[in-house]
Amino acid sequence: MKLRQTFLVALALALNVSAYGQSVNLDSGLVAHYPFSGNANDQSGNANNGLVFGATLTSDKSGNPNGAYRFNGTTDYIQVPNSPTLQPQALTMCALVKPEGFYQGACGGNVIAWKGREYSVGNYGILFSDALFDSDCNYLDSLHETFYGVKGTDQNPTPFSTNSPYFIQKNTWYCVVYTLDANKAAMYVNGEQTYELDISSPIGANSQPLLIGSNRPFNTQYPYPFKGVIDELRLYNRVLNKSEIACFCSEISNKDILGQNVEVCEVESYTIRPNIMFQTGDVFKWSDGSSDSTLVVKKDGVYSLTYLPQLGCQIVDSVKVSFTSFSEFKFPTAFTPDGDGVNDIFSPTGKLLPTFTDISIYNRWGELVFQGNSSKQNWDGTVGGKPAPADVYIYKATYIKICPNSTDEKKSTISGDVTLIR
Repeated sequence: MKLRQTFLVALALALNVSAYGQSVNLDSGLVAHYPFSGNANDQSGNANNGLVFGATLTSDKSGNPNGAYRFNGTTDYIQVPNSPTLQPQALTMCALVKPEGFYQGACGGNVIAWKGREYSVGNYGILFSDALFDSDCNYLDSLHETFYGVKGTDQNPTPFSTNSPYFIQKNTWYCVVYTLDANKAAMYVNGEQTYELDISSPIGANSQPLLIGSNRPFNTQYPYPFKGVIDELRLYNRVLNKSEIACFCSEISNKDILGQNVEVCEVESYTIRPNIMFQTGDVFKWSDGSSDSTLVVKKDGVYSLTYLPQLGCQIVDSVKVSFTSFSEFKFPTAFTPDGDGVNDIFSPTGKLLPTFTDISIYNRWGELVFQGNSSKQNWDGTVGGKPAPADVYIYKATYIKICPNSTDEKKSTISGDVTLIR
């Protein structure tokens, strides 16, 4: 037998799934959620956080840095400690993966996620190999690798036809979903059902951790390491229906309803407006708990939205908003032009500097000692090439505010005094 484990498979049944016949809520029944956005923490609220062993952060499917984990196909894995929420008696496992190679060791398995020891009660998992094409554990055929699920002590694999359209291509992203309860098991790839199998036993329970990317801690002879990138992994305590599965695959591929990150200036608030055509009755769930169709924000932050239309798929997106004000710039109250490299010049500083059309500095008798503009803003404490005496000087600056991505100009002046210390 190819992987010495349950192969919950049947002949492939290609189904085109429509996701737009009912409301879909992909938060319902979610017991573990790993978006892998900078870490392996569980975002479901159940604290099923992962411990990373070797896997490294990389760009996700959308190109966002540190949004996925890469596994080296040998020793890398993530381990999630056992908990009651990880022992459901009906489940769905969802993953977005990019295989970059196929394990060539004994039996050739590649684990995406697996909980429990093979052949043991309560174990379940999602992986891929050529086992569904043939059952010879000593012959590895990387041209006929397919996704499948495993469960408990069951072991009656049904190989795919040699004409199966679901053979895995390296360096290609796949949305993979495995559903399981006491009666049926099914596999979906990119929203389409690839098999469904009748079963007749409960899943059971086990005390083992959930492993992501390898089975090595349990079995060094058959470690089944995954080589590639995992962008997203979810575990539900229920069987998702076909509309929900289609929505999951759609959601992780199309999240951009809030647009690019935004930098705004010289305003007290900014309104985030989703780029969608919504209807009365659609549900908006913002990260601050509000439920309006737009969100008014007044400080820097990352703001997220969960959008649940009456008909169609839940969409989750986030956007970073940064506020900048010209009022944040300032001139120093004193400087020490002694050449030590610290506070040697009189110059404006700030997060966002305006365009200075004039900077004039006068001594206590009203004599002009320095005049600058947009290209000459720094006074080094000299007059006519000679050091100016230590004293208090008066400055007056005229400037124009032009916000990024704007043509509006605001002309203003600022004045004050500065102490030159020697």
